[in-house]
Amino acid sequence: MAATTQDGNQAGSGTPDVPDGPEEPKLPADAAGAVVLDYLREHRDRLVQQAELVRQSAPDAVHQMRTAARRLRSVLGSYRRLFPATSAEPLRAELQWIGRVLGQARDADVLHDRLLGLAAEEPADLLLGPVVQLLEEDLLASMRAGREQVLNALGSHRYTLLMQHLDAFLATPQCTADGQGPAPRVLSAVLAKDAKRLRSGVRSARRAPAGNARDAAWHEARKAARRLRYAAEAGAAVGGKRAQKVADRAKEVQDILGEQHDAVASRPLLRRLGAAATGAGVNGFSFGRLHAREEVAARNSEFLFLRRWKRLKPRIRRK
Repeated sequence: MAATTQDGNQAGSGTPDVPDGPEEPKLPADAAGAVVLDYLREHRDRLVQQAELVRQSAPDAVHQMRTAARRLRSVLGSYRRLFPATSAEPLRAELQWIGRVLGQARDADVLHDRLLGLAAEEPADLLLGPVVQLLEEDLLASMRAGREQVLNALGSHRYTLLMQHLDAFLATPQCTADGQGPAPRVLSAVLAKDAKRLRSGVRSARRAPAGNARDAAWHEARKAARRLRYAAEAGAAVGGKRAQKVADRAKEVQDILGEQHDAVASRPLLRRLGAAATGAGVNGFSFGRLHAREEVAARNSEFLFLRRWKRLKPRIRRK
């Protein structure tokens, strides 16, 4: 699959290498490739189901579709050694594209609920000026724009190609020697590698200078936790309670650092609205106060994470 225009309505060369001809011999059920393919098929179905619900404007459908796309892309990345790069990597690139489009819409939804909820908690005498009105106008405009981009993407030729190639990849899978190997051994190696990535990410965040650099490093650590979680979930059929424990711990890391990230992500909007209000002769005090509360929320989440990290830190040995 190839790069296209921003609206995704054109596609070029570079499609995944899915050969014509008869299917590969069926993998044993306990082969690593078979286990991961079962997981990928499950979330391909969820992607399709949620896409239809997005078109119907169903609540939370954008979030659920984004999560399905992320799971597919993340697991293809964690288990990349199981499949030829010529077929898996182009799929990952296109799943990243649709995930990014969905993410813009989802982020607007999250900011809307978060900031209006924060404003609703404020004492009435500290809400100076049309704070809620300005937040609503800006955030609703972002939500409408995000939804329009999602619907355009779902109606694009690029999305049609993505789904065709995903279906072909799952219908006629090719596996490397690792993909044909025993699932427990491969799972252990993948989880060990992804756990190491998470520990490295946390070390980098702790060493980063306070401010934007540290916030960005915590976001990378959160993405590493999400990757580890999905890899563990994909292997849970053979990894059992051990894999589920890893997934649960990674999810807790993801949740705590997700709160930290949301508190960071809201602040540029609050700063922009506060500056615009002041420039228009409207009191910007309340936007500054909400900004300060989000700064505190981010630091509190960081502190909570560091307090729990020793218990959550995954240590996985290769088999």
